Amino acid sequence: MTTSPSVRNKPIRLPITFALVSGLGLSACGTTNWQIDDVASTCVVTTIGGAIIGGIIGAAVTNKGQGVAAGAGIGLLAGGAVCAVVAILDDQDKERIKTAQMESAANAKAVSMSYVGKDGRKRQINIAKPVDVPPPAPSTLMPAPEGGTAEQAVAAGEQICRKSNGTISVEGVQNPMEIEQYFCRNSTGDWNPVIM
Repeated sequence: MTTSPSVRNKPIRLPITFALVSGLGLSACGTTNWQIDDVASTCVVTTIGGAIIGGIIGAAVTNKGQGVAAGAGIGLLAGGAVCAVVAILDDQDKERIKTAQMESAANAKAVSMSYVGKDGRKRQINIAKPVDVPPPAPSTLMPAPEGGTAEQAVAAGEQICRKSNGTISVEGVQNPMEIEQYFCRNSTGDWNPVIM
């Protein structure tokens, strides 16, 4: 049985693209307990994924090379727009975000800080007041009792966990992705970042 030339010469784009996007997705899997460390990986995947998907759509719509390039360019811009602020952040910025999140969790209060980064641009970090959440499973420990405080629960031998949400802006441009972080208080009273 022979294959017609029209089928034999057509490139197999979809499976290759799927494999590429899947591989990129796996490379962005979290490796730390800090979400801010994983946001940059997610942004790389979002940007490259946007370009790949845009190229596929461009090819499907126009069936020409120009459509692929235009679609990839639009997808790249869309993916990059989500990550514009995160791309500017350096290790010092990430440490400041972690410090603000930790302070917020430990003191059950909102935290805001402004500073000028190494690049001379003004940054603003805003962490909302955290909320108590159940500890990660499996756990035999319970969250704070209804109406009780975290301190009362820890004194009773219960584990307390909190979720903090925050944003960062650079020169007034806010990152569209909210930075979410979970913390649990250990038996010594320290708050540790956890993955939920």
